[in-house]
Amino acid sequence: MRNAQIEIADIAGQMDALRQALEMQMDELRARQTELAEQLKAVQRSITAKAEPVPPPPVNVNASKPTATAEPAPPKPAAIPEEIMLVIAAAVAAFVGKSARIRSARYMHEGQSPWAQQGRVFIQASHNLRNS
Repeated sequence: MRNAQIEIADIAGQMDALRQALEMQMDELRARQTELAEQLKAVQRSITAKAEPVPPPPVNVNASKPTATAEPAPPKPAAIPEEIMLVIAAAVAAFVGKSARIRSARYMHEGQSPWAQQGRVFIQASHNLRNS
């Protein structure tokens, strides 16, 4: 009987220690959550500050001769980050069963014809990928 009481007291002490450790971890998590919330608010403020429209440059009404301005260059397509290219290569390797070399990749522009997209699907489906 005495041994059972000692074991119960020992288990109760362990439970108290675990409860205290859990409370400490919860306090740390709450503090980290507060820090992350503050960082998120700072990022959101930064994004909204960058999203404010830029006023147009002032126009000189008194100019006698209009100045020639160069046409702006068409926007360059955004490059796909290296991490995304690695993920694409890993997905292709997982699907095909062996590593494949990605020669080029580009973003699809919205507004393209669904007929053109279906044609690309048909062409890609016609390739024989089994025996390479």
